Amino acid sequence: MAVPEIRRLYYSMKDVCGIVQATPHMLKTWEKRFPQLKPAQNKSGKRLYKPDDIQLILRIRDLLGHGTPDPEIARILEGEIPFDSSGSAKTGSRIRSADDTALMREIKQELVDLLDLLKK
Repeated sequence: MAVPEIRRLYYSMKDVCGIVQATPHMLKTWEKRFPQLKPAQNKSGKRLYKPDDIQLILRIRDLLGHGTPDPEIARILEGEIPFDSSGSAKTGSRIRSADDTALMREIKQELVDLLDLLKK
């Protein structure tokens, strides 16, 4: 996605809404849901967004658009989950390997055996 060139130090909420195609209500909601989004405020309490804030908002919008759950988005924004080249998380829709499946079967069998032992 082509991001518009950002030239100012601070942007108003109206400007940001136009850039990211979101409503003020959406931005305020995202501030509550994602603590990483903390725009500055002037003396009268109006929000002032830096270019980094706008990039963060665009990332949040794209992740939400792909159906990424909020807790995963928060972990992505914290850097706990890496991105792939498309900008989406590398986890979540991971395909299980044969080793994973064998391990799960082994764990399940151990739990069944333990349950049988406890019933005796």
